[in-house]
Amino acid sequence: KESKTVLKPLPKNNRNKGTSLNIKRSKTPKPAAKPQMSMEHTLAFLDADGYIPGDHFSVARFRSLLHQLSSTYNADKDRIGNATVAIQNQLKKKGIHVTLLNILEGMNRIYTTGKANQTYEECGAAYIILRDKGHSHRETINTLKAFLNR
Repeated sequence: KESKTVLKPLPKNNRNKGTSLNIKRSKTPKPAAKPQMSMEHTLAFLDADGYIPGDHFSVARFRSLLHQLSSTYNADKDRIGNATVAIQNQLKKKGIHVTLLNILEGMNRIYTTGKANQTYEECGAAYIILRDKGHSHRETINTLKAFLNR
């Protein structure tokens, strides 16, 4: 904690009595923390590869997808957002480039009715495997949809 030293004059009756100073320390207020970006804003920021205003349409789309997916997969939006970034990073390591928005849109198409019988991470792992085997995004989503909705 930083503190600021404030020197106050000694009272008149103590001015010539010794060499001690009457020093009072007061706390300096901490700078306000920067507001943390929401998960939907963070994902839009990452997809845009830089600054994007919080009221941009893509932020609203990410918000909507995270809301839908959190209901389908019974996971909070931070967990889904972090898993989506991890999926994208794994694919990048394999030389496969796909946007976060495409991953979320695809994962939202897998289950069209009811709740998922797999976790978001399990579906993401299957997505990575199929993409790594050469399937396109559309083929991968259609395969997962057919397999998981039996």
